[in-house]
Amino acid sequence: MEIILRQTTFSAGRSPIFRCFRNISDIVGSQTNKQISRSYSDVSGQPKSKSEIDNNKSVSGVENKTMSGFGKAFEKFSLLTRKPLDEPDIKFATLLRHSKFMQLGDPQGKVVEGKIIRVVGNDLYIDFGGKFECVCQKPLKNERDYVRGSRVRLRLQRLELSTKFLGATKEITLREADALLVGIVRTPFRT
Repeated sequence: MEIILRQTTFSAGRSPIFRCFRNISDIVGSQTNKQISRSYSDVSGQPKSKSEIDNNKSVSGVENKTMSGFGKAFEKFSLLTRKPLDEPDIKFATLLRHSKFMQLGDPQGKVVEGKIIRVVGNDLYIDFGGKFECVCQKPLKNERDYVRGSRVRLRLQRLELSTKFLGATKEITLREADALLVGIVRTPFRT
């Protein structure tokens, strides 16, 4: 097989660089006995013995001297991708249908659990798994329990707050959800 010359161009206006890769059969992974058993010679022209050839071979049987950086990387990662996946092929529609988000149905009035991710003054930023987090006021009762990392219960009003501003034709999102804080489930201090 002939050696592949590949022209690689870079986008920054640089000149093309020519790189030499392995044989086509080595990239595909199939080699003939003729290629493996042929004798290689070093720079002086003396043929190498079979043990010297075997010492210079990599895992796939290709001589390490002739492999470029790309060839070595290709061989390394092709060994990783050859392992068959044990996961069955599941269609996206099936995954979406069985997701908790779709099973929620109409979100208005549903009670969900969320985690406080940020506390700014009296505002609690709570991630409940929706597109945006919601912002709720910190209650006066048990105020010290509402800290970052606490799990709270919420009643959803809207998943996304958006409104049309004066003269606009499209709604602009406020990147927040609207929810009411029902109570605390668990704090990091008490379990």
